[in-house]
Amino acid sequence: MTGPIHEPRTIPSCLCFPEHGPAIIFLQAAPPGRTVRLAMKENKRSARMTDFVMPVAAVALLMVFAAGCENDNGPDPVYADLRGNWTGYYEAPGRHEDLTANITQEGSNLVIETSLTGVGQNFTGIITSDGKIRLTDSYDGETWTSYGEVSSHYVRIRDYLFDPDLGADSPEQTIYLSR
Repeated sequence: MTGPIHEPRTIPSCLCFPEHGPAIIFLQAAPPGRTVRLAMKENKRSARMTDFVMPVAAVALLMVFAAGCENDNGPDPVYADLRGNWTGYYEAPGRHEDLTANITQEGSNLVIETSLTGVGQNFTGIITSDGKIRLTDSYDGETWTSYGEVSSHYVRIRDYLFDPDLGADSPEQTIYLSR
């Protein structure tokens, strides 16, 4: 706008105060030399400020809004729901064994207990919001990771059995779970 303001203009703004929640603020512009009224709709408090204080107050309100309302990193991540009982099988070179499993999940944290004995019996680890699993086998401390898609109906985790003679062609052990 150019030129002097002859009529008061009200500009509604929404602010968030961490300790009290959102509040509606009405900023009113006025001609130079006049006072401006700031009223908070939620608690009916008001204050009078001069034109000199108005720019400072606007910056302060902007800082409160930026610091108080944007203090999180967005919505909580969504993880595939893996909790519950599963059936499946274990495969390693020269071995195939049917199994059952129970997965306990709290947010991204996972505990998997299977009917296997020794390797592949108990795991702890995490699932990321993009569906990747990283587990540690409590028997030997090996890291197992998901391979392919992870969903609430299908999980495949595996561990490479590194053989220095085979290098990248080393065999793997895999657990397939479904429900």
